[in-house]
Amino acid sequence: MLLDQTVFELTEKGRRGLTTSTGLVGDAKIMLPLFGNGLTVADVAEKLPPSVRACCVATVRNLLAEGYIVAGGESEVAAPSVESSQSVSPPPASPPASPLAVTVVEDDGLDFTGKFHTPDTVAPDPEEEQTLRLISKEKLAAEIEARAHQLALDKFHQFEIEMNNGLATMAEADSLRQEREALEVQHKMVESARLSPLFECLRASAFFADFPDAELAEVLHIGVWHEQDEQAVLINDGDIADSFFVMLKGLAGVFKRERLIGLIQPGDSFGEFSFLSGEGKVHHAGVVTRSHIEYMEFDNNQLKDISLPAQLRFASAFSRCQTKRLILANEQIVNLLTSES
Repeated sequence: MLLDQTVFELTEKGRRGLTTSTGLVGDAKIMLPLFGNGLTVADVAEKLPPSVRACCVATVRNLLAEGYIVAGGESEVAAPSVESSQSVSPPPASPPASPLAVTVVEDDGLDFTGKFHTPDTVAPDPEEEQTLRLISKEKLAAEIEARAHQLALDKFHQFEIEMNNGLATMAEADSLRQEREALEVQHKMVESARLSPLFECLRASAFFADFPDAELAEVLHIGVWHEQDEQAVLINDGDIADSFFVMLKGLAGVFKRERLIGLIQPGDSFGEFSFLSGEGKVHHAGVVTRSHIEYMEFDNNQLKDISLPAQLRFASAFSRCQTKRLILANEQIVNLLTSES
């Protein structure tokens, strides 16, 4: 029988196979629906993909032997029962008459894929297989190591972020604690300063008019209160200038070479020129009281230890006093020039 020129029809079993696909897999399942349309095996082969076409004839013989198809004009042959213990002998093979004809190789438990093991298959080289396995293991080990390394880096980076966040939180908490403690100390200092009779005296002074209670408490902490009667010498020209003063009550005169060159009134500072200029450590004029006075003395070094806001308040008060003196000096110069003319 020339299989490539024979038209095959579906048997009853073949038609059932189209709907149930019981027992059909692989190439047989692909080829079976193509029969029954008046096509020869050669026509069917043209409709198949190359991978299935190579085993087309072998698959046709298997379908024919199992009773799924029958050659046109022949009666159907009942397919043997699966439970039967007798094996069905394939029909005698005709000599190949076309390029599609191949020799059928009997294989118990055929799965109808049409793929057969050729007897001349070369067995793989054991050494080559071992080498391939070693290479695969090395690649797998390298990949595992790379992933483990990346995971460790990610974990370390996450730990570093959490550590930095923790340190930042601790630093912020410590800063808040220090600020709270400083505020508590400042509050206690203010409460203590308000109990002093000098607190209201300083508050009434023009020199300390802009000082808040907290900074005024610092002034009381570093300042020393004094009082003197009339004609008392407070400063001699050329004395060491290691402190300055703020007049609270009374009047004092400023003398240079026994001549009165200015008056110190309540709210004025005196003796601060050497502290402000930083050029010398002596006073450049004398100061003598002209009435009973009360004044505060401040050590130059202690002024550097108070808070920055308090230092800025002192600088602002010094500026006001110096401006007042310049205005008075200008008026004196104008009066002298006017009187001479």
